[in-house]
Amino acid sequence: MDTTTHGPSLDGVSATGFAPYGGIDEIDLIALGHAPGGARAARQRAPRDIDLRDLLPRQREVRVLAQTASLLPGESVTVASNAPMDGLLDEVYLEVPGFCMFEYREQGPDVWRVEITRVNC
Repeated sequence: MDTTTHGPSLDGVSATGFAPYGGIDEIDLIALGHAPGGARAARQRAPRDIDLRDLLPRQREVRVLAQTASLLPGESVTVASNAPMDGLLDEVYLEVPGFCMFEYREQGPDVWRVEITRVNC
């Protein structure tokens, strides 16, 4: 007769003996996006700089918000535009969780460049 239990037990330790994960093993953690070595080891590619000069206004916003949200603390992305980006930077401030730091690298008249650095999540 098989007396093996499946799933979590009443004492908080799963049938597999892993508490508090309830039977989640390393393979499950990797599948959920948790790679050995932490988030930096899990990153498949480094953040890329963004050139907004050939994009439509809505595409600009989506591209910058998505790229900024994917940054890990300490990582940066440089954004280039043919116009000041104050409104776009306000959107990043309001929409991206955590804190980002903005530093202008160039301020016109032909190109504006801003470095966005993720400070925390």
